[in-house]
Amino acid sequence: MARARNRGLVSAAGGRAMFTWKRILVPIDFSEHADQALRYAAALARECGARLVMLHVDQSISATASGLYATELGVPPEVVEEVKKAREELRMKLAKVEPPIAGLEVERHLVDGDPAEAILRLASESGCDLIVMGTHGRRGLQRAVLGSVAESVIRRAECPVVTIKLPGAKRTEGGGHASSGS
Repeated sequence: MARARNRGLVSAAGGRAMFTWKRILVPIDFSEHADQALRYAAALARECGARLVMLHVDQSISATASGLYATELGVPPEVVEEVKKAREELRMKLAKVEPPIAGLEVERHLVDGDPAEAILRLASESGCDLIVMGTHGRRGLQRAVLGSVAESVIRRAECPVVTIKLPGAKRTEGGGHASSGS
């Protein structure tokens, strides 16, 4: 087998390509979209023998209020304690997220900040060679106002990015998704 230029792609005898990803990053925001991405990532990890790297990015006030600058910012101690409690609950929630396939190697990361920046940073720092992420499929004004984490990651990632939409999701006039079921 000869390693191709593209990360994760190996050319096997007979010209067939197979993927050899070792670390697959899956951003987890506790949505159905992330659950669907985790299912895909777990299946890929099983096939490749890869490790799943799950990441949740905390965008709440906890990043600042429980941090080193809480005193300098004048955050009352009782607020700092509440925020630390919420942060620990978030850590426990992430710890409970399990891939749908048993026996996979998994690591979990909880970081603060901008989701796209955090995804890109962890992917680079931890040597991930694939990112699998859910997409909410926002369009129009929603996308202009809220931005698109997936689009930012796709444009700037050093490794391949696979985006996953919910099955049966249809675009609505407002640009979001509506379930095709009842």
